[in-house]
Amino acid sequence: MSDLESNAKSAYETAQALVDDLTKLGAAWVRYGLSLGESSMQTSARTLEETARNLRKVAERLRSA
Repeated sequence: MSDLESNAKSAYETAQALVDDLTKLGAAWVRYGLSLGESSMQTSARTLEETARNLRKVAERLRSA
């Protein structure tokens, strides 16, 4: 194998390792984003449930007034 072929193979392997690392990093960020989104949605759901309960209480008080 010539020096040129050896250098090309080394460059390819380095590039492939970089692509693999970037793919893993991207996947980690996707997992983090999805986890954060899930938490945010759960918090929003709890807030909306509490708001709905308060609206129901107001409606009941208005009916009985």
